[in-house]
Amino acid sequence: MPVNVVLGDLSFSLEFGRHPEANDDDELRIRTHLQYVGHMLQHVAPEYLRQPKHDQRNKLLEHLLHYSKCSPLPMNNCLATRTPVFIDKAGNACAVAHLIHVSGHRALAEQLDIHFHASSIAEIAMSAQGSGSDNMSTSRAHSKRAQTALQLLDWAKMHGFTVEELSLIQPGYTPRDQCLFAMVVAGLPICTSLVALSCIVVGAWAAAGCPATELGVMPVHRYALAVTLALPVTLLLFFVASYLTHVLRVDAPRAWYAFTIFVGLTVCITTVIFIIIAPWMWAAAKPPIWVQVFVVPAFLGHFVLWVWLSVLPCMSTHSLLKSPMKLPSPSDESDEVEDGLSNGPDALPEETEAEKPAKSKKPPSSLQDDQIAEGEGCKVHPFEVSSA
Repeated sequence: MPVNVVLGDLSFSLEFGRHPEANDDDELRIRTHLQYVGHMLQHVAPEYLRQPKHDQRNKLLEHLLHYSKCSPLPMNNCLATRTPVFIDKAGNACAVAHLIHVSGHRALAEQLDIHFHASSIAEIAMSAQGSGSDNMSTSRAHSKRAQTALQLLDWAKMHGFTVEELSLIQPGYTPRDQCLFAMVVAGLPICTSLVALSCIVVGAWAAAGCPATELGVMPVHRYALAVTLALPVTLLLFFVASYLTHVLRVDAPRAWYAFTIFVGLTVCITTVIFIIIAPWMWAAAKPPIWVQVFVVPAFLGHFVLWVWLSVLPCMSTHSLLKSPMKLPSPSDESDEVEDGLSNGPDALPEETEAEKPAKSKKPPSSLQDDQIAEGEGCKVHPFEVSSA
């Protein structure tokens, strides 16, 4: 899904010369979008704005550019699709909530998160438009939502923004927990299949009395390896039961839940037994080569699962496997904004006429170049910025 409901992935396409792919880093996509929108809004300020509002708008846009490089992004732990998130459980604020907070309206940002945690700016604006029809039958919660939505519109007007511009800023966030769960669901069958293969061959060999060993296998080891045959047998029963339940349309959730727990415990216990006993037996009894070969898949399965969960989610355009085409990006913001972040937008330094042309001559830089040098003077938590 596109990172923004209005612009889509235009910022990523302009920055890297291609459309985003499934394995592109989502955080990179979001930060690219925020930098693109920040620079764009700096150049399209409405002419009707008076100087105080114009200055407030520009200072908040400087905060937005700084936020796009240094601040942690919120996590989507509520929906299974890409959606806006105002403030997550860890206190990480989205771009719009961050701007509201640094402007001195932290309470408004928190109220927006309470009433519109995963709502778009357009949905909030619709709630504000419907506030005029409130009557005695309208719930107090709905009235509070409408009041909070109206406060957001008032804040935007007071600081020189329109609803459409806030919609341009607001990105959507992928469901990271759900994605990780999907990776586990996809990786576990591979790991379990490899372990089951080892248990079938080595367990059957142990049940046959461990023939062709040089030093002989201890009885305890032989019995323990034979017990690991329970893993493939249990998995076979699970698949048969799943098929019959689906075909016969059996509705017994409690029994199915208990059976699933039994299967899971059996798989875990037998896997642990195999992982402990098989190397011990290998070192002590020196089994035949073909047995040694079939011991390896059990350990390979866990390695595959580790690679699946650790490496694949981290593959992104930062990887050396990709070399995205660079296109000229807007000029970078002034480094002086970092010095003023600790005191809110009013503490940001004013540009002089002599600084403006020098700033415009600064060579363009890419987002990745900025991220390499990030961390110098960056405030890690968005709510560490105190309002003026």
